[in-house]
Amino acid sequence: MSHLDVDLRLYHQHDGVYAASLRARLPNHDAHLATDVPVILDPTLLLTERADPYSYGKALRDMLFTPPMREAWAQMIGYHQHDSGPLRIRLHLDSNADALQSLQWETLYAPDSDTPLALHERVLLSRYLDSPNLSDMQAPQRPDLRALIVVADPSDLEAYQLAPIDVEGEIMRAQTALGDIPTTILAHAATGKYANLTNLAEQLRSNPHILYLICHGTTIKNETYLWLEQENGLADRVSGSHFAQMILSFTQRPLLIVLVACQGMGRPHDAGALMAVGPRLARAGIAAVVAMHGNVTMRTIKACMPVFFRELRRDGQVDRALAAARAAVRDRFDWWALALFLRVRDGRLWSESYQAISERSLRLRALLHDHSSFMRDRLDSFVGRKRELAEIHTRINVLLSTGGYLTITGQAGQGKSSVVAKLVQEYGPENVAHHFIPLNPGPDHQVGRLRNLMARLILKYDLPDLYVASENRSSLRDFFLRADLEVVWPCGGNQDV
Repeated sequence: MSHLDVDLRLYHQHDGVYAASLRARLPNHDAHLATDVPVILDPTLLLTERADPYSYGKALRDMLFTPPMREAWAQMIGYHQHDSGPLRIRLHLDSNADALQSLQWETLYAPDSDTPLALHERVLLSRYLDSPNLSDMQAPQRPDLRALIVVADPSDLEAYQLAPIDVEGEIMRAQTALGDIPTTILAHAATGKYANLTNLAEQLRSNPHILYLICHGTTIKNETYLWLEQENGLADRVSGSHFAQMILSFTQRPLLIVLVACQGMGRPHDAGALMAVGPRLARAGIAAVVAMHGNVTMRTIKACMPVFFRELRRDGQVDRALAAARAAVRDRFDWWALALFLRVRDGRLWSESYQAISERSLRLRALLHDHSSFMRDRLDSFVGRKRELAEIHTRINVLLSTGGYLTITGQAGQGKSSVVAKLVQEYGPENVAHHFIPLNPGPDHQVGRLRNLMARLILKYDLPDLYVASENRSSLRDFFLRADLEVVWPCGGNQDV
């Protein structure tokens, strides 16, 4: 499944003025849609909107998308209409502009959109940080994944007005999220070993692929601190820079680091946001880092991380997995707090074997209804009707610019099914979701119809498998609406389903 890759770059010029560029990576060339367009970003104004991520995202959109940038975005959407895959947007932010890094880019709206970019599963939004570490970042074949779960719960947290961490609950939730990935635990309540740097380094020498760290994080004087433990169980505030240096001292480092820590990216608008742990690890060469931007509730983490790891295990596509995780908590006020820092351009931590891809395709194709004999019967008797077909195509083209439905009505026996069969043939059965209801559909035919249609959409647009996981009609109905929205939104509504 192809993607349209888009690079949105912002570099500081002077006194709140930034240069914005937009580039689309097309199959045969790069389309430079906007280059060094001056934009003014006002952190003070954005700070007044911080309590409401939706107002914040709209204010950020209005600052970024000046008329030249809006025109460039419209051109990019035009390119994407000819691409059936997701839209990958990489934010390249000036590494020397701390104020730029600390903005809540995950709340950003596109021009003329009613939903933040990051809330669409087919928009893969990440912060891409160029790295001085030039070691090879080729995606390996899928490894036999292993994870290290670290939970730091110092005994004196209350003295610093920090809440104790539910160690047992967090371990259980992390293991549930990681699914069948084998885990090693570093947590005093579970293993008798404190979560300090010495013990952490010892565990990292066994080369886990995933580091899942749960702890408190605070920002003091432009530096982020992780609250780990000393040998006596008391708090040890470890600076983000020191933590990053320790991780990077290993020849083999985790492919993915997940930092489940409130303020793990630094407080919004802190001048020292680049000193936070997430960006430092990504810039120094970790393939992918998921960090928390601002405060994030444990309830949100509990809801989104199982979705994230389930989707990640499917194909190693970390940006797609995080898009699905954000969508799972879209009703939470802190959905935007999940930030992804990438060093790999295509978002893929490992490459799947052809066999694994084929097995997924076979599972989905098993849900498809075979209408080939019915279509042959209708097409064998199909003659003429060119005017009706031309009229239908005209109406479809009109609806592509506005959205909506086209209903074909008529008395029984007038050939409605034949016309639809002809349209499916013209578009190609593999390219259009379709379902013909038999004369005697039998019980639960609505469940089969919904799963058939969604399986076709999943195969065509690389949507998550979870849309067809249920056999409940009510759940499938809700998923069907979400699947439709995920297909049409990135194209500005201009996509026939």
